[in-house]
Amino acid sequence: MLNIVRIPNYGHGVTCIDGAGEGGNDVNMTTRTVAYRPRAGHAVIAAAYTCADKDCQNVPVTTLTIGDNLHDPEPCLVPSPHSPFALNETSSGTQKLQEYIWVCAGIPAGVTHFTAKCSAERGCTYITLTVTEWTGLATSDVFDADGGGASSVQETKATLSTSSPTHYTNELLYTFHG
Repeated sequence: MLNIVRIPNYGHGVTCIDGAGEGGNDVNMTTRTVAYRPRAGHAVIAAAYTCADKDCQNVPVTTLTIGDNLHDPEPCLVPSPHSPFALNETSSGTQKLQEYIWVCAGIPAGVTHFTAKCSAERGCTYITLTVTEWTGLATSDVFDADGGGASSVQETKATLSTSSPTHYTNELLYTFHG
């Protein structure tokens, strides 16, 4: 299980209200559900990853979608332009993951839980899902740039490039890693 800690104000009117997440050592999965009740109209960022097998050694050929108790999939949750990201490490102890990020600028009323769903019955392993609730985020053109990557050697820090240069000042950089 993942624990999301209430995050403070990021300045320029952007605040993370709260969040929740679920993960675990589950293989041959079809879904992962996170119970979370965001306030209607607030922004939601959801992120998920999955492996293809119990050792995360095969490249996933499945995909994930995101839904909630109202819609499956939830049309408000828009994927980042390059989702899914293939994170294929090349060093010893390698892992091959598939990672997604979605944003909804104004979540509908009545949402009580979110579900990441694998495209193949029992075809995903270690589905991990987090959901965070925000105020002050952009309400249109929510993704300026995105990117993803994996290490080639075991490191204590990571440097990643975006798909293109950012265009705005005071942007929120949101990361999620497996």
